[in-house]
Amino acid sequence: MSNSMPLSKPALLTALLFFLFPASAFAQAAKCPVSEIPLSIKGAKIGASKIILKDGAKTENVMSWYKPMLIRHGDGSACLVDPDVSIITQPVFSAGGRILYVTTYSGSLSVIYAVNIHDCGVLWHSPTFTGSPVRHGSRLRIAGAPDVVIGPSCLPLPAGK
Repeated sequence: MSNSMPLSKPALLTALLFFLFPASAFAQAAKCPVSEIPLSIKGAKIGASKIILKDGAKTENVMSWYKPMLIRHGDGSACLVDPDVSIITQPVFSAGGRILYVTTYSGSLSVIYAVNIHDCGVLWHSPTFTGSPVRHGSRLRIAGAPDVVIGPSCLPLPAGK
């Protein structure tokens, strides 16, 4: 024979919230924060690192850079991003302070590259598109193309996720 009594509705609700709240807090913490990096004609600072951009041009509120991006770290080390990641333009986004989403263009077509800030490795690139990406939370919206959804690892999720 069991001496257990069924839980009252308030006790059941409390128990349910106790188990659900930590899960939702973890889900929120697991998101990768994405933000636009304010660039100057010479680059930007992100955490202890500096993004160094050279051969910049500014025309009518649009800045672009023709030389490869150099990332100098707080410990004095540096790395150079693949020269294919050019001509760099705005916006550039930081994902979790460890992945850069760099917008580039050639003619009227653009491509976004995901670059590891620590070793300058190119981790991913988008298909070509026209226009400029816009950040909405952890999504980069691209006109006429599926959103780029940045997952908890700060890398893009496969299309349709």
